[in-house]
Amino acid sequence: MAKEIILRKEDVPGQDVRVFLELKDGDTSITAAMATDADRDNVVDRVSIVGDLDGDNDLDEDDKALLRDMVNLFLKIKW
Repeated sequence: MAKEIILRKEDVPGQDVRVFLELKDGDTSITAAMATDADRDNVVDRVSIVGDLDGDNDLDEDDKALLRDMVNLFLKIKW
């Protein structure tokens, strides 16, 4: 069964840049998260997570740090 990481960037002029993360196992979504870049400097300002990213069965600062790191790298891609 395929495991997927889906990243979607919404960049609407005059609004925060939003990046959505979804982790899927087959057809099942197992984690969802969003990060925002309010000042458009390609650095995450705020994160919101539903689910455990690092697999230790809790939602904590480690999960938020993983999301920040992943999205900050994603925002460096210019396209």
